[in-house]
Amino acid sequence: IRDRVINLYEYLNGTDPHNNDTDNDGLDDLTEINGITDPINNDTDNDGMPDGWESNYGLNPVNKSDSNNDPDNDGLSNLKEFQNNADPSKNDTDYDGMPDGWEVLHNLNCSNGTDNMTDTDSDGLLNLYEYKNGTDPNDWDTDDDGYSDGDEVNIYGTDPLDPNDHPSESNGDENKDEGGGNNYGTELYIILGLTAALG
Repeated sequence: IRDRVINLYEYLNGTDPHNNDTDNDGLDDLTEINGITDPINNDTDNDGMPDGWESNYGLNPVNKSDSNNDPDNDGLSNLKEFQNNADPSKNDTDYDGMPDGWEVLHNLNCSNGTDNMTDTDSDGLLNLYEYKNGTDPNDWDTDDDGYSDGDEVNIYGTDPLDPNDHPSESNGDENKDEGGGNNYGTELYIILGLTAALG
């Protein structure tokens, strides 16, 4: 009777007299026997979320439909919050500035508060700023215009989501040639040659 349920009631309810939480759902047997959940089924409503987890976050452990709800409006259903170790009452579980749904969509960890300062695709743009700019943290060139998201945001000031808005002569790319280099050396030789000819 360590769980304050006498052995007779343990027997009648099918619970284990040596275990205060027979179904390991986070709710002790006494609470379940006196309440509305099944003490020998860790997911009474069969919605994929354990009874204890639902109760802890204010959900209804006997209402299967709440698995599809998104009370914190982060883009993750309650079931997805459970599956990703997130808090269904907070849209940013790890307080890293990126909503849980966005992190899961882009294969980041919504319970790791440090991955916002990681540059997953090595494009010069941290994950937090990928979110703020609407770019893909797993694609170095979201709009496929040949320029990295980081360069477009941090150097050129162009739209990393618009393939038609990319660096041009007006914003400092006049010296870029097809090989990705510049013509500074060629221009210098021309100037020196003209100087010699005139001198």
